[in-house]
Amino acid sequence: MDAIVDRLAKPFAELGGRLDGVAGRFEGVAGRMGGIDDLDHHLDKQDSRLDGMPSTVHGPVRERLDGGIATRLAELGSSLGDRPDAEALSSLVRSANRESELRHEAQLDEAMATFAELTLGAGGSTAAQPAPRPAPRRTRKAAPKASETTEDETEQAGQP
Repeated sequence: MDAIVDRLAKPFAELGGRLDGVAGRFEGVAGRMGGIDDLDHHLDKQDSRLDGMPSTVHGPVRERLDGGIATRLAELGSSLGDRPDAEALSSLVRSANRESELRHEAQLDEAMATFAELTLGAGGSTAAQPAPRPAPRRTRKAAPKASETTEDETEQAGQP
């Protein structure tokens, strides 16, 4: 048995040295684990910053775009609101046409009267007769809206 104990003493002694080496390595790893904990904490902070990054970037950009778009739409809406509608435009054209027809009628009446005086007065003395008076000129006014036209105005527009 002594022989067995002697034979096993040497491997157990070597095993003890190996265990001491493994223990030293574990202590080295444990020392580095403190640095890993710091690194883990640092990475957690960076991760939380990255999670907040989309809202930090997209929030101001969205506000800038939404504000710009809303402003442009409001400007467009006011521009479209200032434009005349089809009925107002038609009324304006009708009124301008009516005024033009009245001016042409007055000019034609004056020309016909002058022609008649010249043809009828050709046999007699034209110097004794005064020259015909020109028809009064109509001044251009702002066109009334269709709803403001009265029955008297529509009747007068039909008379020469």
